[in-house]
Amino acid sequence: EATLKQFFSKYMSWEALREDYIKIYMEEFTEKELRDMISFFKTDTGKKMASKQTILMMKGAQLGQSKVQEHMGELQEMLQKLNK
Repeated sequence: EATLKQFFSKYMSWEALREDYIKIYMEEFTEKELRDMISFFKTDTGKKMASKQTILMMKGAQLGQSKVQEHMGELQEMLQKLNK
């Protein structure tokens, strides 16, 4: 456990990833957009969104997975038709 904590602290901490995240966001957003986001996340709604972001992503992934599973038979039929 201590070894894993040490490893993740070294490579997955905010300090370790900070510069990489800056590059990612700078590739996707203009400076004005980044400033607008900073302003938004300082509001109560922005703070709430930030605190809920992980759970929203998890729920979205679960929703997608359940929809695929629900219709897996149809997907398999479509793929079988392609192979014929």
